[in-house]
Amino acid sequence: MLNTRALHPLKGERDFQWRGANPTRVEALTDMVFAFALTLLVVSSAPPGSFAELQAQLWGFPGFAAAFAILLLLWHSHYIFFRRFALEDGWTTTLNAALLFLILFFVYPLKYLATMLSAFIASLAAGAPEAPLS
Repeated sequence: MLNTRALHPLKGERDFQWRGANPTRVEALTDMVFAFALTLLVVSSAPPGSFAELQAQLWGFPGFAAAFAILLLLWHSHYIFFRRFALEDGWTTTLNAALLFLILFFVYPLKYLATMLSAFIASLAAGAPEAPLS
């Protein structure tokens, strides 16, 4: 039997009244921080100097895609929370700031783990699987 209050994939409950369409300053800051974190995932130290280096960098795409998906899932959950509850009190702002700090703090370890995942996938494709970490 179908549940008449099934969750909508983007909005939550079907009969829920959304608070409005205008984002708050906290949401705008959060969007900016998530965009910056996604930018940090892409930034590399130097462009490739040869086709072989370009191919090696392209093997990093699966890890980048995984890290990108993780950050987008966090951003989407944040979006749903603020669309639903529209809290702008001190505690919510403080907790949001802590979340943003953690996002920015962990973007480099996330990028490192994504690089290790890509290296493992590349070794699998080469037919000689290697453990990404020793």
